[in-house]
Amino acid sequence: MTTNNFTAKVQRASDFCGKQLADFVSYVRSVDPELDFYQATMVSGIIINQLPSAFANNPQMLAELKTQCQVIKQRKDNRR
Repeated sequence: MTTNNFTAKVQRASDFCGKQLADFVSYVRSVDPELDFYQATMVSGIIINQLPSAFANNPQMLAELKTQCQVIKQRKDNRR
């Protein structure tokens, strides 16, 4: 993979993750509308940090994570 291809893929992944985080921050604000954007973003970061233990304690969530890993590995546009 050339450097330009790698950079483009990383940029696409970064854009996707940024959009997903923004959507989650909006969700957090819907749970507690008194939070401002900064506060909701901080809560989102705390939740993201707690995800590994949530997955470890919930076999159904862990199974879904593993399924999503398989799906992303099988997509042609993600191959090296």
